[in-house]
Amino acid sequence: MLGREEELKKQLGIRTVVRAVAHLEETIREKKMKKLLEVELKSVQQFAVAVTLDPDTAHLDLILSDDGKQVRDGDMRKNLPDNPERFSLFPNVLGQQSFSSGRFYFEVQVKGKTDWTLGVARESVDRKGNITLCPQNGFWTVGLRNGNSYKAAAGPSVWLFLYPGPQKVGVFVDYEEGLVSFYDVDTRLLAEAPPTCAAAERFLSGMRSEVSPQTSPLSETFPTLPAGERLLPRMGPHVGQVAAVEPEAFPAGVAGIQSLCCWSPPGPVRC
Repeated sequence: MLGREEELKKQLGIRTVVRAVAHLEETIREKKMKKLLEVELKSVQQFAVAVTLDPDTAHLDLILSDDGKQVRDGDMRKNLPDNPERFSLFPNVLGQQSFSSGRFYFEVQVKGKTDWTLGVARESVDRKGNITLCPQNGFWTVGLRNGNSYKAAAGPSVWLFLYPGPQKVGVFVDYEEGLVSFYDVDTRLLAEAPPTCAAAERFLSGMRSEVSPQTSPLSETFPTLPAGERLLPRMGPHVGQVAAVEPEAFPAGVAGIQSLCCWSPPGPVRC
């Protein structure tokens, strides 16, 4: 009987050691991965560009700051012409800058926000109809809904499980590689996806907004791009964790990309 007790103690001791070693190995892997992601993020941040939101594209319910760096929902619809560039049905806004070559990077502060989407869009996207934000319609995005549901729509849509959620999101585009990457600036890579577009088309940045007028605006910061490059950032309802899609080069002759943003309560978004 005593022999069996000693054997059980020995087995339990071995299991404890195995668990401790496994935990240590996992901790080491996490530290190595975090270091690699920090190095990668620094390498893309050198392509940072300044992006300003374009009031001519903003939905009439949205209010942009004077410097074009913040957007929030208003308490009254503005009396402005429904020009061809403006989003009519959904609270979206695009960046003024667009890109058709090279690399660029921008960041968006989303701390305290419960519903938002950000990313990039083709210049030719539908701005008047019932828009689904997906690559097939010219949108590559990541966002948050209801304060806890993160989703990347940059290839096949992927639900992301993040805790805590990102406070600041970075967006990087390598035009020649046909790659869009989303980063949690404080911790990790969020998602990668290959954008595709028709020849001679530009990409733009932008935002979608759905916030109460009492809340603070969304804010974004956008990186600089090589001459002739056009991409627009976008903000809206889903942002999250790491997801990856095989890169796919843009077709020859693509003219530009823009950033796009969508926003929901509470508070404004800042560039």
